[in-house]
Amino acid sequence: MGREWSVLLEFASTTAGRPAETVGDAVEGALDKLKDLHAAASYGPSSFSFRMTVAADSPIAAAVAGIGRLAGVASTVGLPDWPLECVEAIPDEALEAELQKPASSEILVGVSEIALMLGVSKQRASMFTRRSDFPSPVAQLGAGPVWSGREVRNFVNHWARRPGRPASGASKAVRVKELKSGFLSSRKTAGKPMGQSTKKTKSR
Repeated sequence: MGREWSVLLEFASTTAGRPAETVGDAVEGALDKLKDLHAAASYGPSSFSFRMTVAADSPIAAAVAGIGRLAGVASTVGLPDWPLECVEAIPDEALEAELQKPASSEILVGVSEIALMLGVSKQRASMFTRRSDFPSPVAQLGAGPVWSGREVRNFVNHWARRPGRPASGASKAVRVKELKSGFLSSRKTAGKPMGQSTKKTKSR
């Protein structure tokens, strides 16, 4: 079967994008069909990306195989037909070694942490994340979306300054788990480390 490669595919719209919810539904549908490749993904109104593990004899063969698998499910789940902007294929063990390096200062938070930061219930926090002025999630995991802690903190600081906002909830000290930078991999649920950041990165 050859060596295992970590394949990253990034797509972006050259015209008007789509509502993030529409892109997200299609991405989640594709993830369900790519479970055997331990696929992970990120998306926004005008871009989406996938990282998957592919067995092949060379990086080119791995990239071609990854593109082929994604193309095979794209139309069935409604993925936008956007240009492929970046292709990366690196040995899976090289990615794993990169992930073993000390974590960066990037902090990611979920709905539970957002609820603590805002001083509200999880249900209320979930409603906040649907606001048009709330930061977009940086990744969609099996357990739900995650956001940049820095961007959420900026939102909380702005929200807390508005008239009538209680100061106590917004000022609570919050400890959140510091995650490694780089793309987030769904393999975390299988006991493997998370992957690279879902923020757009330059290919190696």
